[in-house]
Amino acid sequence: MNIRNRLAALESRKAVSAISNSGASDQLTKQLRSTAERMRDVPLDQLTTKASPIEVAALILDGRVDDEVARQCVELSKQSAPSALLLQCLLDAAGCSQANTTEEG
Repeated sequence: MNIRNRLAALESRKAVSAISNSGASDQLTKQLRSTAERMRDVPLDQLTTKASPIEVAALILDGRVDDEVARQCVELSKQSAPSALLLQCLLDAAGCSQANTTEEG
């Protein structure tokens, strides 16, 4: 299963659990849900042009994952910014290790 399918299959409660396990506060969870609601009516191709790490995480939490969202999640998780840990936790919760994030299927 490719990363897009794994992230899309990640249920909201699993994402919330991953955020909680990473030490992120309830405030972050609220922010992600609010961001996801705000972006819900906007097509993904418009959102992913210059998406922030929080927007990518919100899209994943909302179940709106395409190949570009998955690619951005992987790329942002490799950065040294504090938000990289959040995206790494989402990848871990989806069962994606660094070794299999590029596999197709």
